[in-house]
Amino acid sequence: MAQTESGGVSYKKADASYFEKRHLQRYAGIWSLWALGVGAVISGHFSGWNFGFATGGWGGMLVAGIIIAIMYIGLVFCIAEMSPALPHTGAAYSFGRTAMGPWGGFITGLCENVEYVVTPAVIAFFIGSYLTGIFETPAAMQPVWWIITYVVFLALNIFGVALSFRVTLIVTLLSLAVLVFFWFSAIPNMDFSRWALNIAPDIQSATVPLDALKGAVATLPADIAALVTGAAADATEVTLTAAQYGTLSPELQAAAKTSNELANGNGPYFPFGFSGVLATLPFAVWLFLAIEQLPLAAEESVDPKRDMPKGILLGMLTLVVSAFMIVLLNPAVIGVGAHKLGTSGEPLLDGFRAIFGGVGAKALGLIALVGLIASFHTIVFAMGRQVYSLSRAGYFPKGLSITHDSYKTPYIAMIVGALVGLAIMLVIWFALGENAGSAIGVVLLNMAVFGAMFSYILQAISFILLRKNQPHIERPYVSPLGIPGAVATIIIGLVTLYYQIWDPLFYKGVFWVGVWFIVAIIYFAAVGRHKLILSPEEEFAMEHRAKA
Repeated sequence: MAQTESGGVSYKKADASYFEKRHLQRYAGIWSLWALGVGAVISGHFSGWNFGFATGGWGGMLVAGIIIAIMYIGLVFCIAEMSPALPHTGAAYSFGRTAMGPWGGFITGLCENVEYVVTPAVIAFFIGSYLTGIFETPAAMQPVWWIITYVVFLALNIFGVALSFRVTLIVTLLSLAVLVFFWFSAIPNMDFSRWALNIAPDIQSATVPLDALKGAVATLPADIAALVTGAAADATEVTLTAAQYGTLSPELQAAAKTSNELANGNGPYFPFGFSGVLATLPFAVWLFLAIEQLPLAAEESVDPKRDMPKGILLGMLTLVVSAFMIVLLNPAVIGVGAHKLGTSGEPLLDGFRAIFGGVGAKALGLIALVGLIASFHTIVFAMGRQVYSLSRAGYFPKGLSITHDSYKTPYIAMIVGALVGLAIMLVIWFALGENAGSAIGVVLLNMAVFGAMFSYILQAISFILLRKNQPHIERPYVSPLGIPGAVATIIIGLVTLYYQIWDPLFYKGVFWVGVWFIVAIIYFAAVGRHKLILSPEEEFAMEHRAKA
């Protein structure tokens, strides 16, 4: 094995046997790639996006969605140009490596690694929430649903790329069918002003533990004291108006659960102003997150130079239409409302329940699971390829990139990535407690969005650098948005990260992402950079840098 020194890293040229153990199989055409992109995102139209109602109200969610859509359109056009020009499984890492060298490629790949390891965990949480609601299982059983989800879809992804893409296409089409069915069902059962606009900018009511009030009944105003003494024998709390809440002592106010739900709706479009729009950006990301994964299938695409741009652009168009419809209709369904959806783990199921009632909703809830399944299945696919590419080049331990002898899938990368994702879920579960509810989903979502935003920013920077420094690279597709589109992606990504920091649950998850980054960077600095392999991504980058 010949060794080459370049830019503070050491390379070895592997023999044929090294790559034979890491061989992928070509299968995907345009529609398989379209399904891979749409399927990866579609769960975000079933769960996750709705937390934005709590920070921005309906208008805030809509405008945040438009801003994030602009960011993704800029990113998607960048990727549509870069992916056929650099048709390797490394995707973001490959773009960063060619544009910014080994360290730039590694950091870009590491950010994307966080996104693709954590995102399946977020979706598994929502799958558990849906199954808990459908089968009315105890909250303590949620981890069992997570484990079952990982085992089933790891198996489907390991047993062959053809099977994986067929399942992807089927579940993606079924997911869209479920959404379209919901849209048509919701339209005659909606009251937009009453339900979508039922969030006020201030407190409307409060529930206080009855025991706390009994302990201070002698000091309470007469109207509140009357509520306490007249409470039913089995009552555990008392509901107060905003005015009554304002008369309580600081200690009793601290014990209360406040609500800003407007009983009759017809509230403001932007209850929290423009700052609420900006605070909602991290949740709006969930409407499009992971569309950028398509280039990870470059070495399994029949003709990536022709099909990759078409697949990703068609996918983005599909998602823009679906995102607008779900943001408009889901909170407007009679009996649901934006306020309730702001903390819901299963917003689409809430909509089905309101329209069809309990029995019908259970059946439809099972059908609605297909959207979550589509994204979980496709992102496990992407996670395996992302880990595989970094491992094949030596940035991660090389054993992770070995493919299955028969099925030619990166099974070790998928299994290890799944174990890490599941471990993160269980740590957060036990740290927050089984009654933390949507807080677990929000923490996981913040971790995924944090990694994704940095990845997007670095990919847009890579696009700009490649345009300026390596114009000689053959580009089968050229972005019509050019450098301005990449700059828009960078600016919106930075703003989203800034406002993500203000989420009180941000630090609980992102602290450990920081630890993840530190450990990986130390490993690469001490070990990985001395053992890099001249993989296709590395050879391409070195060849074209020499020409620049």
